[in-house]
Amino acid sequence: MSGSDLEVADEKGDATASLIGSVGNALQVLLLLQTSSALRVSDVATDLGIARSSAHRTLTLLQQFDFVEQDLSTRTYRRGPALVEIGLAAVNQLPVRRAAYQPIRNLRDVTGETTELCVLDGRDVVVADVAEGLLPLRVVDELGDRMPAHLTAAGKAILAAMPPADVFALFPEEDLETATDRSIDSRALLTSHLDSVRELGYATNLGETGAEYVGVAAAVVDGSGLVRGAVTLALPWARAGDGFATHLGPQARRAAESVGAVL
Repeated sequence: MSGSDLEVADEKGDATASLIGSVGNALQVLLLLQTSSALRVSDVATDLGIARSSAHRTLTLLQQFDFVEQDLSTRTYRRGPALVEIGLAAVNQLPVRRAAYQPIRNLRDVTGETTELCVLDGRDVVVADVAEGLLPLRVVDELGDRMPAHLTAAGKAILAAMPPADVFALFPEEDLETATDRSIDSRALLTSHLDSVRELGYATNLGETGAEYVGVAAAVVDGSGLVRGAVTLALPWARAGDGFATHLGPQARRAAESVGAVL
């Protein structure tokens, strides 16, 4: 092989390495967006161990293809429409979503309240399907919305149906993030709360993610005992009487059981 051939080979190798590095950085950014709702250029640079200029180029490339979009007021980057569409396409293929499609709409028709199917993704729950409430004042959530599991009725219902060791693995630290003064703020409190969920057969959200609404949910468990998600009813706090959970909880549980029976 001549010297010129070696130079060409080296150039091709450098180009390939550069391409792999760029693709790897882009993929790592997408993985960061699994757990972060917004990223700064400095966040990406730190987490990936690359220069700020490289982080900015990666985010700009992802933005060109709508995988991320930038909030001009905060200069942060969040999930773009292309990434959301890919995620929703994957959700649409979930067997539990197909099984729950009619039951959650039946439950919505009976109660008038927004009814959802949520699934666990890491330490978050993700809205996999929504039957919007029939009343003028109602909770409005969208497909793909993500919330911390320990702050939601759906998340707590799912966690209560999991082996305690798996819950501890998800929450190894004692202190937990909060959203309101009603939020569960420690693993010890979460553990105690999950014991109550197991006794009742349903979980509640009493203004723990937002002061304006409440929720009740029951886990969807398949024939093999594997938890596959949760059926949730969400309603405005203004319409939730003192006994809303004892009224709606059993209805959510029956709907969840009907979904699990066909999985």
